[in-house]
Amino acid sequence: MLAGSLSPNTSLFRLQGLKRLDLSFNNFSGSIPSGFSQLVSLTYLDLSGCSFSGLVPSNISLLSKLISLNLSSNGLKFEIFQFRYLEYVDLSLNSLTGCLPSSNWSSHLKYIDLYDNQFRGSIPASIGNLTKITFLDLSNNEFQGQLPSSLFSLKQLTDLVLSNNSLEGFLPTHVRGFQDLKVLCLSNNLLTGAIPSWPFTLPSLEELDLSGNRLSGKIPPSICNLTSLDVLDMSRNYLGGVIPAYIKLEYKRSLPIFSGIDFSSNKFYGKIPDVIGELHAIHMLNLSHNNFIGHIPPSLGNLVELESLDLSSNKLSGRIPSQLTNLTFLAVLNFSDNNLVGPIPHGNQFDTFENDSYHGNLGLCGFPLTKQCDNGDEPKPPASKFKEDEVVFPQNLMGNTGLIMALMMAVLLLHFVVSFSTKTTDINTDRSTLLALKAHVSDPRNFLTTNWSVDISICNWVGVTCESRNQRVIALDLFNMSLSGTIPPDMGNLSFLTRLNIGYNNFQDLLPVQLTNLYRLKFISMSDNNFHGEISSWVGYFPELQYLSLSNNSFTGPIPSDMCDRLPTLKELYLSDNKLSGKIPIGLFKCKGNSMLRTLDLRRNQIQGVIPQQISNLTGLKVLYLSHNFLTGHIPVTLGNLRDLELLDLSENDLSGTLSSSERSFLSSLANCSGLTTLAFGSNPLISGYLPPSIANLSVSLQYFDASSCSISGSIPGEIGNWNVATYLDFSGNHFSGAISDRVCKRNNDLRYLAVNDNQLEGTLPLSLTNCSEIVFLNVADNNLSDTFPHWLGILPQLRVLILRSNRFHGSIQSYIATSSFSKLQIIDLSHNDFTGLLPTNFFQNLMAMKEAEYVDNGNWYSLVVNLTIKGLELEFTLKVRMPLLTCIDLSMNGFHGEIPKVVGELRLLQALNLSHNSLTGPIPPSFGTLAALESIDLSFNRLSGRIPSQLTNLTFLQVLRFWNNNLVGPIPHGKQFDTFENDSYRGNLGLCGFPLSKECNNDEIAEPAQDEEDNGNGNGNGNGIAFIWKVAMMGYGSGMVLGISIGYIVFTTGRPRWLVRKIERDLQNKVSSWFGKKRMSPRKDEVPQLVQEQGVCM
Repeated sequence: MLAGSLSPNTSLFRLQGLKRLDLSFNNFSGSIPSGFSQLVSLTYLDLSGCSFSGLVPSNISLLSKLISLNLSSNGLKFEIFQFRYLEYVDLSLNSLTGCLPSSNWSSHLKYIDLYDNQFRGSIPASIGNLTKITFLDLSNNEFQGQLPSSLFSLKQLTDLVLSNNSLEGFLPTHVRGFQDLKVLCLSNNLLTGAIPSWPFTLPSLEELDLSGNRLSGKIPPSICNLTSLDVLDMSRNYLGGVIPAYIKLEYKRSLPIFSGIDFSSNKFYGKIPDVIGELHAIHMLNLSHNNFIGHIPPSLGNLVELESLDLSSNKLSGRIPSQLTNLTFLAVLNFSDNNLVGPIPHGNQFDTFENDSYHGNLGLCGFPLTKQCDNGDEPKPPASKFKEDEVVFPQNLMGNTGLIMALMMAVLLLHFVVSFSTKTTDINTDRSTLLALKAHVSDPRNFLTTNWSVDISICNWVGVTCESRNQRVIALDLFNMSLSGTIPPDMGNLSFLTRLNIGYNNFQDLLPVQLTNLYRLKFISMSDNNFHGEISSWVGYFPELQYLSLSNNSFTGPIPSDMCDRLPTLKELYLSDNKLSGKIPIGLFKCKGNSMLRTLDLRRNQIQGVIPQQISNLTGLKVLYLSHNFLTGHIPVTLGNLRDLELLDLSENDLSGTLSSSERSFLSSLANCSGLTTLAFGSNPLISGYLPPSIANLSVSLQYFDASSCSISGSIPGEIGNWNVATYLDFSGNHFSGAISDRVCKRNNDLRYLAVNDNQLEGTLPLSLTNCSEIVFLNVADNNLSDTFPHWLGILPQLRVLILRSNRFHGSIQSYIATSSFSKLQIIDLSHNDFTGLLPTNFFQNLMAMKEAEYVDNGNWYSLVVNLTIKGLELEFTLKVRMPLLTCIDLSMNGFHGEIPKVVGELRLLQALNLSHNSLTGPIPPSFGTLAALESIDLSFNRLSGRIPSQLTNLTFLQVLRFWNNNLVGPIPHGKQFDTFENDSYRGNLGLCGFPLSKECNNDEIAEPAQDEEDNGNGNGNGNGIAFIWKVAMMGYGSGMVLGISIGYIVFTTGRPRWLVRKIERDLQNKVSSWFGKKRMSPRKDEVPQLVQEQGVCM
């Protein structure tokens, strides 16, 4: 093995005739020398696994004859350069950053491997130009946004691996390529929608992995076409329906790779089809955590090569078929948490399985369970593995007094040694334990590196607190120190520890079982790390524990049914954002100290089943989060017995219930909870009925109410106006009809968010809305409202988001705008209505919040989810911000005419502008060149004329440009962003010429490159508008309160822009709480308050 650094002057670089160079898996140090560019004849260069770091000389990409480049498994950090001549590129297992280039890809590329780097941004559409590509691996990066449609036209691709990114949107409904595709892996992304049929029609597909997404719907019938499939993984989605009874996948025995089917953690139901027993070559079958019923098919006994079978956490019944004993290769068996009965078969592999394989099936009996079967069912015990004369029987010992005395002395001696060791343990044990922890972690901010030293007293170490009397460590607080690594077993030696806080770091792996030794613990926080495994493996008996937070990890398996026996004094339990499965254990509600539990947070897991009626035993409960799980059944009316309840979140499940004035309605029962401030049951489509007037009897303290995306009908009761302190009301996505009651805002109140979109409401907007003087967000989109423009809303001093989309609003809006109206408005959507007349100049002049950044600290954080037509695509924005918000104007799909007012160019903070599908005429205002923050502009389908102003090239943030179907003429400006737009931005304008169009301009039409304008037209000599935007951003960052925009894009894959803008959805967790002037729970000193954590904001 070679070692050391490569000198730029080494004689190696003088071999200009060298064609192939392989230096892989040596131990070089330092960066790659630039001398490689001298090897002008190189066609093959392999520097993989050489411990290189730093920058890669960009001139490597200019080696004109280089065909293959392998730099994988190094420590390289650089933004990817453009490949112009290469066929084979492997940069995997590095720390590469940046975005993929949008152009200048080599047309010869056949192999690209960028696995396990830190690339970000979207996958460029230009990747579809790589017509010769056969292998593409972009997994384990930070890519986001939609899958480009061009990707699915690659006809020679055999392997496509995009797993472990943040890709979003729908899969395309059809593809034009992929005829030779063998591997399609899109796992662990954020893909939504139904699975299309085309993946199951690919004739060569061997591996299909769609696991860990948000896919829904049923399995397409075309699944029976996968005759070459070897691995099929659809686990951890929201898929439902029955598994087709005609599924006949032909697994190939000859393939050396592992073959299997994984449909676990979905919502499948019905019976397991017998035809699965015909998949004779399958090695693994996992159907766990679904809703399957009926018997286990005896045909599974035909799966003679099966090594792993998991049917746990379903509703299977009947006996375990004896045919399964034929599975002689079976190493893993899990039938737990079903309704199986009768004797457990014995023989072959079944004699090796333990109790855990069967737990949660009370009707089972026989070995290895302690429950014996009736004589009629009693299976024969497995044959002994020992001869009789090899077994030591108790009676043999009874006759050997000397042996008994020796054993007693050994036990006494062992007890003495252990006791003595315990008594003589001192602070040195704690020191060595913490030094072992230090050795297991990476400390990029040097908190431990510079402080945890033998030269410093352990009681002065950062994060360490000692008991004053015996100097033993009683508290360890490493919260938010950016530490990574594992927790060593030595941690179990901190026997005096009462407080352990390692939250908000990057610890990983399993937690050691030795933690069960820390029986003095009162406080444990391990939230926001990467721990995995089952909770039951390390949570022991902690008799004094009051606080346990394991949120935001990757824990799996069920919640221990004996949790309350292990933690008898627990007051707060946070298990959210994990991968916990199974049912809510009834044992959780049978603790002796039920009245002590105050907070129970189980949201965002994979928990199934019903909400147990026994939950009413938690009489002291104040906060209950059960949202974003797979819960089913009726919402129990016994929730009304939790009289101290302050927050109840049941949203995003499959719960059912009929709302009415009856006392049997869960909503009516909650009138007993006089301190209730937050109630959310949205996105449970099986909740129906109507909201009764008695809803006004709910707590006078109610601040947050979410009934969105259910199946509620009738009218929205005006009695909600009695909730004087309510700040957030969401009735969207239901079947409400009739008019909006004028009693909703009958008096001044604290209402800030009102969403009634996506219903069947009629009539006009009530004038009484002006009484809600604090309202910030108003969404009435997608209804049947018929009215003129509600100009009177302009008097609302805090209004920032106004969405009237897809109604029947009509008439002109120009004459109604007062000089001070809508001054704080930042999102205005009037699209898909019947407005006419000229665009309102006064209206644009009043939008002060889009002109100048507002620096105010009113203590309010807002979390809004809005769907907007931006950048020609359907975008969902999750805004978790302190003002200002994203700024957007959408007046598309109306009947506006006349010229575009020049004053629009004054909106320097505007990020998206859509005036498409109107009848606008005249030129594009040159003042648009001062819209320094603009990212998307759509002026398509109008009657605009004249040239495209060269000033628009100053818009350096512009990503999407649509000038379709107008009457524009002359040369297209060039420079900056304009050099990135393609023909599609200008289609339907026959008079345009110049790049990127094929039509060339005449000499007198040649466009001059635009120059930066010093003042961007502001006339005040204050410098470039772009600089102004960055100045605002930096000021906001410095003050910690302005322009903190966190936007979650969910982009729906489409070959052309669809003028969507559908309902406003909501994400309860991100919206709850920190709006409220009064905190429901006081912040803890040890970590960020729970409600602020959920906002994901900068402190």
